[in-house]
Amino acid sequence: MKTTNLLVEIEDNSKLPKYQQFVNTILDKINSGVLKEGDRLPSIINSSIDFDLSRDTISRAYKELFAKGVITSIYRKGYFVSNTSTVSSKKRVLFITGKCSTTNQMFYNQIAREMENHHIQTDYMLSHNNLNILKNIINKEVGNYHIFIIEPQILSKKDILDLFDKKAVRSNIIFLNDDNEVVPNGIDHVSFNIDEELYSILSRLTNDLKHYKTLNLVLPEFEYFPSGFINGFFRYCDDQNIKGKIVEELKEVEKEHGYFVVDEHTLFYLAELMEKKGLKAGKDVGLITLFEKDYLKYMFNGITSINWFSGKLARYIAHFIVHKKAEEQHWPAVLYMRNSI
Repeated sequence: MKTTNLLVEIEDNSKLPKYQQFVNTILDKINSGVLKEGDRLPSIINSSIDFDLSRDTISRAYKELFAKGVITSIYRKGYFVSNTSTVSSKKRVLFITGKCSTTNQMFYNQIAREMENHHIQTDYMLSHNNLNILKNIINKEVGNYHIFIIEPQILSKKDILDLFDKKAVRSNIIFLNDDNEVVPNGIDHVSFNIDEELYSILSRLTNDLKHYKTLNLVLPEFEYFPSGFINGFFRYCDDQNIKGKIVEELKEVEKEHGYFVVDEHTLFYLAELMEKKGLKAGKDVGLITLFEKDYLKYMFNGITSINWFSGKLARYIAHFIVHKKAEEQHWPAVLYMRNSI
């Protein structure tokens, strides 16, 4: 049986290990149809000679391909491509965010469900907004994932790209851009103009919000939130001459006050306080969440929400990844008007 001729380019100055470069090349050739099921691969000795790599490097690469179910070894005959469908089903996406929040947990679950429809595995990791932790994640995982979806939060996008260096091509990185920092050229991203959109939506709700003495933006210390929440909120309050304040730790709920909450923990605690005082949402207290979940339709006969990370966005990103369609995309917020204000 004839052995398939391979062209494998190994970069000496790449920070990606040589065995991983070899593995990625084989997977790319299977994905592109150059290698087909049943094709025989060069032996470890021949590959070592042809590509000027050590036998240990080739052996490690073949072991990883074997573990992935991509190749098989037949005694005295060599290594063969065993299952090309395994490659597509093993395509992997890594969602990296800084701090865990109600919003990004919800959005990750939506993306994971959408990716599952395309037989793509999706995983979730936290950088804790620490560049050294993120660096360790990238160094360890860059050869294990095809696409990286990154919510930078407080980390600079340029600093993040510097960590990738030559480890991954830029077309494999997607930023969720929730601030006004410019995204470097050539990087796919979804942008949210949170400041302007929050201001615009609140302006549409003025007739409902003006009945409340104070509007409270509840921002717990443990929860990540974009700075646009604060900017848009106070611009609106100032322009409408409505008293607005930030509450870092919610201890009580007051009648004729409106509350904006960014996390489930605060929402449930607020509901508990309201129940103890016998206060009704939309009558005694105004309530808006800056995230959306199905149960909000039923809680307090419906809680009004503003949401940027929708299921529609998750479907868009899944389509974006599957079809490799590179473009900049601005994603608007969605208002779900219910009975809580």
